[in-house]
Amino acid sequence: MGDAKIKDDAVVQSSTEAVKQSVSQDPNAIGFVSFAHMSDDVKACNVNGIAPSNNTIADGTYQLQRPFLFLTNGEPTGDVKDFIDWVMGPEGAKVLAEEKVIKSTN
Repeated sequence: MGDAKIKDDAVVQSSTEAVKQSVSQDPNAIGFVSFAHMSDDVKACNVNGIAPSNNTIADGTYQLQRPFLFLTNGEPTGDVKDFIDWVMGPEGAKVLAEEKVIKSTN
């Protein structure tokens, strides 16, 4: 958030579930949770008229998102490469889909 100041009376929560519970109990509350944690007790915000969905997140048209990154010191090798290859392969894709983690299409 750079130099942005958080309001003195802002409620800061320590977990996704705590954010969801606070937001679900206060009609004026707003919070930030991953799409994978969305449920019927909270409502997602449209951004520039675009609702979050598997497709709009994958193609980048829903702009409020953050990537999952693998950072390595140089080209991955050994177990690290094997893990990344597994995640990017069909078995990993199945787990990602089950966990509602959306792979970018762009």
